[in-house]
Amino acid sequence: MERKLLAKRLDFVAMSKIPALYLIKNNQHLFGAAGLITFHTPPLKENPIHLIGHKNMDDSLNIINEFNKGLELLKKDGSYNAIKKEFGFTLPKTDIH
Repeated sequence: MERKLLAKRLDFVAMSKIPALYLIKNNQHLFGAAGLITFHTPPLKENPIHLIGHKNMDDSLNIINEFNKGLELLKKDGSYNAIKKEFGFTLPKTDIH
């Protein structure tokens, strides 16, 4: 897909930012094209992430509750946003990226 885009056989590709950045980082033929790629906001669709536990697992509810408590602590002390920023899960507040 990315080769077709670079060969101008496609006009655009709709793709999530994280997989796109992974492709750019891990494909040598895309290194020079990184400056040509833009990310638009708002996204076409947002998919939330869920943590689930199997109903037959004795401690699954406790594990999920502990995970949520830890996540809340990370959000309160700013670590959550710092991690998101470090790994590219946040976008600057502009229309085109």
